[in-house]
Amino acid sequence: AAAGGAAAAPGTEGGEAPAPLVRLLAASYAAEALVSLGRVPEALACLSPAALADALGHAALDDDAAGPGCENADSPWALHLPFAPGQALAVPPAARCLLATNTAAAHLANDDLAAADHCLHQALAINPHAREPLLMRVYLDLRTGNTAGALSILRSGRAVPAVA
Repeated sequence: AAAGGAAAAPGTEGGEAPAPLVRLLAASYAAEALVSLGRVPEALACLSPAALADALGHAALDDDAAGPGCENADSPWALHLPFAPGQALAVPPAARCLLATNTAAAHLANDDLAAADHCLHQALAINPHAREPLLMRVYLDLRTGNTAGALSILRSGRAVPAVA
């Protein structure tokens, strides 16, 4: 935790977060607030690859420039695609996991379960032990009738914080 009890921004060690990372976190928190207010389309716009590329000071790539396997670079699912090769690595993994998780939450609030599923796969690919996307995965599994999948995550103990 940083001075004053606030948690340090993901990807920072003891110093202030670089301006682009702060802008990414601001977009994430703004999207969370918009979801709470029921303004999900605006939240998804805050988390779109174009908005995230703008926050980092990079131009979003068009579909043709995105490369093979990147058919829709402007899709909210494509959190790792709106940047030229190598640029996405400038965003720390913890921040990318947070953005993917918050995007999944916005899609869940919009009842777009397929998009939420895709974003959760991204978040868990970045950090398989992150509690928030695991709990959201349990919720999504229950919503889609996959009780076995939800129980498997819960029984594994990965979604439960360690008791000190």
